[in-house]
Amino acid sequence: MLWIAASITVSLAIYGTRRYRKNEHAEPKGISHLYEMLINFIRNDIVIPNIGPSHCQFWTPLITTYF
Repeated sequence: MLWIAASITVSLAIYGTRRYRKNEHAEPKGISHLYEMLINFIRNDIVIPNIGPSHCQFWTPLITTYF
């Protein structure tokens, strides 16, 4: 089961990176837009209010906790 989840995650990451390498100014569509909304929600509504101005130091470990 872990291999399935890992392969889906890697596939989505590769798809997203290839798309943005072609056009850096492209707006997110579909699943990319969903991921961007989710990450912005976690950063703006969970991390920053609970940690404060020093959120930059703890942003990466907290986002990896959710994903």
